[in-house]
Amino acid sequence: MENYNKIVLILTILGFLFNLHAIEGEKDEVNKSLAFYPFGAYSSETSVFLGGYALYRFRPSGIQINAPYSSLELNLIASFKKQLRILLRNKYAFDQGKFAVGIPLRYYNWPTTYYGVGNQEEPDEEENYTREYWEFYPFLEYHFLNNYTLSISAYLEKDRIVDSDEENSLLNKNIPGFEDYFIAGPEFKFERLSTDQEFFPRKGSNIILNFKYYNETFKSDYNYLKVSFDTRKYVTIKKNHTFAGQIFLEGVNGDVPFEELPDLGSQMRGYKDNKYIDNRYVLLRLEDRMFPFDSGKLKRFGMAIFVESGQSFTSFEDVDFGNQKYSAGLGIRWIILPEDMLTLRLDMAFSEDGFEMEIISFEAF
Repeated sequence: MENYNKIVLILTILGFLFNLHAIEGEKDEVNKSLAFYPFGAYSSETSVFLGGYALYRFRPSGIQINAPYSSLELNLIASFKKQLRILLRNKYAFDQGKFAVGIPLRYYNWPTTYYGVGNQEEPDEEENYTREYWEFYPFLEYHFLNNYTLSISAYLEKDRIVDSDEENSLLNKNIPGFEDYFIAGPEFKFERLSTDQEFFPRKGSNIILNFKYYNETFKSDYNYLKVSFDTRKYVTIKKNHTFAGQIFLEGVNGDVPFEELPDLGSQMRGYKDNKYIDNRYVLLRLEDRMFPFDSGKLKRFGMAIFVESGQSFTSFEDVDFGNQKYSAGLGIRWIILPEDMLTLRLDMAFSEDGFEMEIISFEAF
């Protein structure tokens, strides 16, 4: 049955690759572009699921050419088991691109598994459950000195578990975050961006430092701090050939619900979500990206080879390089918007946990 699921998934991928649509606006006073595509797949956990993705971007007259676009983004996925994911992201630039505001929304109702906390090889616990949550985080960005951005947002999230296995640690409420809860607080982000493109950088670097602080002052049920550091480097090997690298660290301190613990599998390809969660994790990634064809429709076709390494841990004293996680894989790319190099990617990752296939817009980093 597992091989059958993979065949169905691959056939689905080929189907929607031939049904991609992209419309690019005229290069006049208002630069604009629209991309959308349908997709679907199958897994034993969700049965058949279908969805669609749409992105509309525009830059009104008077906005600096190097300022971020204004945008509206919609992603919708629904399964035959009545599971649902909805994402609505938006951004509007103003004052010649110095400022941008947005009100992103996300709703999520999807099955997953709890394995316990830690970087364990063989988890002591394994429990299926379905999490439902919504999040709302209006933000304000300030762009200065061409390459720098400061942003602040008010982050609000409501969580609950709507279904779970019986006779287990979750139902017995042995871990923080089983109960219905609400978290809220400010988020601060500093970014230095010197890449040549937004969606598919070929050269330059990106550094992001992010702080999230949740506290009862903001009516949050949990009090904790989450900090992340993300640095990326892109090098052009030759035309249409790019080498990319990333180092990512994330950590929390305080009273933290288990769903909010740093999750290595949420970032590292080839590993399951929630399997390696702890107070901190570190991730290193290298990726070789190529577009080998120079003309015709095949010009939009690309390939990637990647390797990744990371681990989760309670504190830095607990880092164990003998327990490091590794994955490697291959990917294919299809350019949806040639002008902006917005890609749809299919990545196949292999690890000690097995095989994982991912279909999504935008590059992994």
